[in-house]
Amino acid sequence: MTDAPTAFSRPTGFIRRSVSLVRHPPAALVALADQGVVSGFGFLSGIAAARLLGIAEFGHFAMILIVLGFAQALHNALITAPMMTLVGARSGVSTAYGATILAGAFLLCLPGAVFVVAALLIAGMSGETLLAACALMLAQNLQFTLRRLLFAKGRGVQALIMDSARAASFPLVALLIWLRHDVVGGNGFVWLLAATSFATCLPFVVAFGRPILRRPGCV
Repeated sequence: MTDAPTAFSRPTGFIRRSVSLVRHPPAALVALADQGVVSGFGFLSGIAAARLLGIAEFGHFAMILIVLGFAQALHNALITAPMMTLVGARSGVSTAYGATILAGAFLLCLPGAVFVVAALLIAGMSGETLLAACALMLAQNLQFTLRRLLFAKGRGVQALIMDSARAASFPLVALLIWLRHDVVGGNGFVWLLAATSFATCLPFVVAFGRPILRRPGCV
């Protein structure tokens, strides 16, 4: 007679633990899932570019990614790595500190844009390509910084939602454009990457940048 309640409590306890895991997932699991979303999106978007773009356009796209990779490495060395080191020493991220990091990410995009323009001009890129590459550099650097800030504040689930929204919105918008115009184009592909990144990280930019708008002297 005593076995029935015990057998009944086992699935109930499992369900409770499962619900608790969904509501409060471990930070390491969230970070792993987020990295999987980001890496998977980069891999699949590269395959999509190879399928949708011509040989010459894909070569230009690959050159843009190489240049942006160097610009992002510079951003990581000057902004993200010091930020994470200071966060570990401060045991937390204040509102003003997050706004300062975000403002620094914006300012660092200026010399980054100069480097991107110079490198792509040497490669013989057009003016529209330069603008699209600079927009993608700004968008990706902001999203990269916001991802690190959210994890530092213990809001990794929001970072996962942000990256998942970008990964889900890009193919949908690309499909709509392709069905409407039957072509995306190299510059259009870069603009689309930048636009989806801006759109998904804009709410977090506003949230972290609010102290600058309210009290510029606090930063």
